[in-house]
Amino acid sequence: MTRPLRIEKMGGWNPVTARGNERKTIFRDDAERRHFLEIVAEMVRRFRLRLRCFVLMDNHYHLLLELREEQVRERMRKLRAYRWSFYRWYIGLGAAPAWLECDTVLALGGGAKTEPRRRYREYVETAAREGLEQSPWEAIQEQVVLGGAEFLAGLRKPIRGDAQEQRGARRLNG
Repeated sequence: MTRPLRIEKMGGWNPVTARGNERKTIFRDDAERRHFLEIVAEMVRRFRLRLRCFVLMDNHYHLLLELREEQVRERMRKLRAYRWSFYRWYIGLGAAPAWLECDTVLALGGGAKTEPRRRYREYVETAAREGLEQSPWEAIQEQVVLGGAEFLAGLRKPIRGDAQEQRGARRLNG
């Protein structure tokens, strides 16, 4: 099962969790738990995070972190500068390589042809600062399809194979 996209926003409380593979034990004893908490304390100090609460179970843990405004601003600066992401090209901070097709995604934002880059940047950066009312990942159908009802109906027709071959096929076909 995939994890929904995490939108980190200023002042937002962000859950962080990790589980052992196949739900196997990750903390064998209290010494390992103490060592993990030493690492968490170092992380909180180094990255100036606010840790609101935590729980350490045998096979997983939960942390609840709060991001401060300067952390979100710094992430946006890094996103704009990161050279191994399409984002710089989508917002016009450089010429996109010939093999990257930007126009289709940019057109999804609507508006005049002269403003899709500005609208895309505004959408991404507002979501990073303030969060989204509904994440696009919440609209995924059967954990395999992102799209509206009409799109989903069009996909149902050509699906072949049984539930073993395509786990979501039976649920998609209703």
